[in-house]
Amino acid sequence: MKTSTGNSPNGWSNYPFINAGIFVLCYSTGSFFETAMKKGGDTGSAKICIHSAVREWSSFAGNGFLTSGLCLLLLAFFCSCSSAPETTLRKYEQAHNAHDVSKELSCYSPEVVFEIQDVWTKSGLVQMHELAEWDSTLNSNLNFELLERYGDTLLCRVVESNDWFSAVGMEYVVHDSVWLVVEDEKIKYIKAIPNPQQSKAVAEIMQSLFQWSSETGDTILPTLFKGQEFIYSEEAAQKWLDLLATWQKR
Repeated sequence: MKTSTGNSPNGWSNYPFINAGIFVLCYSTGSFFETAMKKGGDTGSAKICIHSAVREWSSFAGNGFLTSGLCLLLLAFFCSCSSAPETTLRKYEQAHNAHDVSKELSCYSPEVVFEIQDVWTKSGLVQMHELAEWDSTLNSNLNFELLERYGDTLLCRVVESNDWFSAVGMEYVVHDSVWLVVEDEKIKYIKAIPNPQQSKAVAEIMQSLFQWSSETGDTILPTLFKGQEFIYSEEAAQKWLDLLATWQKR
């Protein structure tokens, strides 16, 4: 697990009182914002915004003694928010890779929100069940590398492989930034940021698939989408595997 470091521009680390003042101001504002969000709002995304800001400030402010001390105090505060989020993460990872849908669902909070940035947002256990059935049918495997922890918020790098990716010629995909918020030993929020190059590769594959479908008179591919989004279900996943097996023979 790594922590962010950096060299401060213009010698800011030489001004510890300025450093401390700005850091405390940012943290106080973040704490107020998080408390407000808990009373009614998206706590998970709020925490990710807060921790992202703290992470960027730590990099900007440098490694001064006072700033480091404040970072440690902040870390200690957030660590008191919940117990062992890494344990929940590993339970989730194990259940997912064993294709145990029930155990995977038990790792989620009933209010869970799962976002793939600029792609889709799913919420609630019904939609998590659909995703889990899809992943199980496609023999999905996730490998989580824990990069940083901010209390109950985890930042991970995730390598994902499944039969869909294999069928289109991609051994695996890498999600460089995946944020998870764990509350009461349940995953409440996930935000994955796709790799732009791999997203482009998938888009090119989809373009090829639609062209092939149009040229061959295929009627299956259009049924696997709702609008511009994939339909996630066990049945849809199996149809994809059958379709891709035919496509590979073109």
